[in-house]
Amino acid sequence: MKKSFTLIELIFVIVIIGVLSSVAVPKFMQSYYSAKSSNVKSVVSSVRSGVEVKHGENIIDDSSSENYPFPLDNAELNTSGQSLFTKVMKNPMKSCLQADCWYKDSNTSDSETYGFIYQGNLKKGTILKVIYYEDNGSMECTDGDDINKTQCESIVDK
Repeated sequence: MKKSFTLIELIFVIVIIGVLSSVAVPKFMQSYYSAKSSNVKSVVSSVRSGVEVKHGENIIDDSSSENYPFPLDNAELNTSGQSLFTKVMKNPMKSCLQADCWYKDSNTSDSETYGFIYQGNLKKGTILKVIYYEDNGSMECTDGDDINKTQCESIVDK
């Protein structure tokens, strides 16, 4: 007699695999979004640190406490392939206008603020908007696409 699995045994195994994958897939997606938000938090933290270092250097050089760096780079607005944060980071990043990228925002770039946007897949369609204020060196989340200020701050803030 040949040894083989019965139809009931095969169905039972398929059901078990289905149950296990229904538990594993959401956990995997949660880990994926957690890694994305950690990446965003890391970039914002690096920029903040660079701003503080540059501010300290400006205080030493000019004997003034009002010298926060502005602008943070010479990148063009809403353009791909530009080097971002060149004045405050040793390893600047390239801008792009697709998912999982930073770029300079034309709506907030004026004499007092520098806006940069993370367009990424933190959740489907999410775009974070972070504004840098040169007067006090602070960074603030604003309402983005499919995300409000409170949710943005929970991802970006320390």
